[in-house]
Amino acid sequence: MNTLPTLSGSEKQISWAETIRSMFFATAAKRNIPADVVELFESATSAGWWINEKPVATTPAGAIMSAFAGKLITVEKFKEISARYSLL
Repeated sequence: MNTLPTLSGSEKQISWAETIRSMFFATAAKRNIPADVVELFESATSAGWWINEKPVATTPAGAIMSAFAGKLITVEKFKEISARYSLL
């Protein structure tokens, strides 16, 4: 995993979001979520996004759905990644 960008938001939001983000990446590593799927979340820099979306990293499908629901990826990218992992 690359160094994650700094989150934006209030001090309280950032603190909460950093906890959520850390848990997401730790779970992704434990569950062997593919790196290209995990990388989709590295661009999320809004603390509010992490707090509101609380992305799921228990399965590749859950992570991909979270990225799509959280508007981190386009429909085309969603279809491409889903097809790569035989999710569609």
